[in-house]
Amino acid sequence: MEFRSNNYQKQKQKVNRIHKKVASARNHFSHCLSKLLVEKYDLIVFEDLKIKNLVKNNRLAKSISDVSWNKLVQHVTYKAAERGKIVDKVNPNNTT
Repeated sequence: MEFRSNNYQKQKQKVNRIHKKVASARNHFSHCLSKLLVEKYDLIVFEDLKIKNLVKNNRLAKSISDVSWNKLVQHVTYKAAERGKIVDKVNPNNTT
């Protein structure tokens, strides 16, 4: 069992608070954007991207993870279902 100094614990708490704040902001943005999309459009189409495969690219992994694409798709899907709108996923082949 490791014992850490009080300063270490304080810094760890600060970092955790910052991570929670960023996660909360990202979640809020996702909810706001999904609400806007569902209110404006009757049909919403997403590319059926394999995010796990995209994250394997070391140069883009952090950026892809920060965007939270999966969470946005989930939010749009359940909000659209509540309002009777259609959400579809298309194969990403031959798309730009």
